[in-house]
Amino acid sequence: MKNDWNTSVRVAAATSIGQIGGPEAEAVLGRAVVYEKKDAVRDVAAQALHVARAKAAALAASAPTETVIESRVEPPPRTASRSTTPRPPVPAPPTPRPEAWRPKSRESAPTELEAIPLEAPSLDDEPTTDRVPPPPPAPVRG
Repeated sequence: MKNDWNTSVRVAAATSIGQIGGPEAEAVLGRAVVYEKKDAVRDVAAQALHVARAKAAALAASAPTETVIESRVEPPPRTASRSTTPRPPVPAPPTPRPEAWRPKSRESAPTELEAIPLEAPSLDDEPTTDRVPPPPPAPVRG
């Protein structure tokens, strides 16, 4: 109701909400009465709010005055047969192979990754005369 730009749709929504009734309907219609900019929608929302409140009052008046006691159904008691049923044994976890997790000894030959030096080459080793900066970017023509 609040997000529709068409006045006749908002009027129809206010009327329908008032006929449905309930606490949410009263809250929505109360906000429409206060914040609605169009007079026609505001008037219909006020009438619908009156209808919703009259419906709630009639429902409260027709409610029984005696106290209703709820009954609870208790779950069946546990039997001894459940607790005496043996559980299947839990299998033992497999033993890991020792060679899978042991580190390799340092005496073996270095691999390709170990043979790569971790330091970057020095810039002093290269002659700087061969280095030329790249050309500037070409302008975009459109």
